[in-house]
Amino acid sequence: GNPFKYVFISSSKSIFANELSDQFKIELQDEFGNSTTAFESLEIGFESESLISEFYFENNLINSITLPQGSSEFVFTFKDTSAGDHLITIFDKSNKNLLSAEQIVNVKAGGVHKIAFITPSFSKVAGEISSKMVVELQDEFGNIQTTPSVLTLNLSSSSSKAHFSSSINFDELINSITLP
Repeated sequence: GNPFKYVFISSSKSIFANELSDQFKIELQDEFGNSTTAFESLEIGFESESLISEFYFENNLINSITLPQGSSEFVFTFKDTSAGDHLITIFDKSNKNLLSAEQIVNVKAGGVHKIAFITPSFSKVAGEISSKMVVELQDEFGNIQTTPSVLTLNLSSSSSKAHFSSSINFDELINSITLP
């Protein structure tokens, strides 16, 4: 039949941040779900909800490809550094009103790379107690990560007069914290 829609015929993918996915396979189908061939060359666009997603065709970074006349399917790969579920869309750019194909790609954070303060920096008068400071573990792209095992963080300051406490009233001083 006549081309009607693009369809993902490969399963949904789960990858790590900045990892190139396995191939996604897209098929051109008629209105009844049967594979069909393009009667003429078709331009196909790629989009993602994530603004930093990358699509690759034959190892080249792309935002669209041309499906040659007589073809019915193509493959591509995907990469993103932002952790989360990202909706990717394959759509018609040839003004043929072909239905788009959508699929979720799960991008997982990479390994722990750094400890980052998420509390904004602040100034305090000497002797004044600061508000709570919060840190988080992140992968190299800033995605939140959990500890793979128990982790002890040693606390220090460039000031020899700084003190740390796990309580707001400073009734117990500490020099480290343990993350379970």
